[in-house]
Amino acid sequence: MNILNYTSPKNESSLFKNIPIEYRESAEILSLLASGSYRIRYRGPREDWLRLYTLKENANAFSIYPRKSRGWC
Repeated sequence: MNILNYTSPKNESSLFKNIPIEYRESAEILSLLASGSYRIRYRGPREDWLRLYTLKENANAFSIYPRKSRGWC
């Protein structure tokens, strides 16, 4: 898997998008997430269409976002 194949356009807040869920536990993704600087949003069908998020078990893809700084500046 080459994560650069899933790079998001510059005008979007995600860094990588539409990564198939079968790559979620790949070494490349796990090493990226181990830094603590990134978070995941799961994508795909929702069990309840009113929900704002997709559960991992229902997802068919995911996106990676930078974790926002929680500083007071």
